Amino acid sequence: LEIETITLRNLIDIWLNEHNRLTTENNKM
Repeated sequence: LEIETITLRNLIDIWLNEHNRLTTENNKM
């Protein structure tokens, strides 16, 4: 269960990083 939770948190962190990066790129345009 702990391993699944860590993996899920990692996926969420990656998704947030990608989302923030795309949002930043859109704001620059």
